[in-house]
Amino acid sequence: MDIYSFINSPDVADYCRGINKIWTTFEMAVIIGRSERPMAERHMAWRELIADYPDMPIPQCPQCRGHESLHQILSQEITYEERILELFKTPEQGAVYQYTVEWKGRSEPSDSVYTSYEKAWAEMTEDWENEKSETETIVRKIYTDDKSGMEVRFGCDWEIHHCRAYGGKKRMEEWFPGIQSDSEALTLMDQSPFYVDIPLPFKPGDILTSRCNGQYGLFVLEPCSEEVENRRFRSISEGSADWTDMTRWGFFVSEEGVLYEDHTPACDSFLYYRGTCTDNDRLLYYVSLYLKGEIHLPDLLVMQMRIMLEHQLCSNLDMKSHICCILKHLLEENRLSKEGKIPGHDEEIPGS
Repeated sequence: MDIYSFINSPDVADYCRGINKIWTTFEMAVIIGRSERPMAERHMAWRELIADYPDMPIPQCPQCRGHESLHQILSQEITYEERILELFKTPEQGAVYQYTVEWKGRSEPSDSVYTSYEKAWAEMTEDWENEKSETETIVRKIYTDDKSGMEVRFGCDWEIHHCRAYGGKKRMEEWFPGIQSDSEALTLMDQSPFYVDIPLPFKPGDILTSRCNGQYGLFVLEPCSEEVENRRFRSISEGSADWTDMTRWGFFVSEEGVLYEDHTPACDSFLYYRGTCTDNDRLLYYVSLYLKGEIHLPDLLVMQMRIMLEHQLCSNLDMKSHICCILKHLLEENRLSKEGKIPGHDEEIPGS
């Protein structure tokens, strides 16, 4: 199995492949569960683990009591999710379908409810075809009489990525005979809470991006303090580590151009940012230079102040408002050609 292909970041995957990083069967199952690959591909990979890799216990963590057989839990997980999809796609009296499209940080619910999954999906695809690559969709089957239901999440490839069911104990027992409604098998491995050691190629000061909630955000990787490293080491050695220990600290820039620090998403989604920082994110470029020792602190502070002042000026004197509208080609900085000529005139401008 090419387990590296299931790591969410190609940069991290290439690094782990290069150092020939090896994981246990359980750790491979977690990596597969954390993957953004479609559900059908994750199920196929889990089945390969069950058939070709040795069974082992699932260790305890703050969200899990542990289990003696990983193979058994993976089998129940697959059965549970496939049963959801079967029920989800079956029209029933007293059940309606509704979809929500997540697009550019906003949630756009459907205007109507539908009597079948096919009708809801057809309406959604017709309305959002042009924005397909920028959307993630949740389609819900709602039982109107008892507030139970199911939801299926589609990625921007419009493939099924995750699903879940919700409702009372009686409803869950009816839907999933043979699987306890409070079993840890229900979405235990899907979007797993477990910690896995995934080596990283990144260094403090690197400008990174990470896909989170359908959006890409920029940040600079912050040097990890000795206190944080010691706390993570204790959690791992004591067996109490979970997915939160896979996050890091980073520097971000607010909409107002102010630098702040915060938790990053999980590190298995980190990517080198290969573009050019624009607008307020230009500050991250100077933060990166400072952390790598290429500029001094006063230089960084001056650039932060400059970017903040530019933001305030643009915000308070918006040329795109209804009060003022100057077309781009009429702005002074766009007036001259590269040869120093006014468009439509042959003579050069003196001093240009």
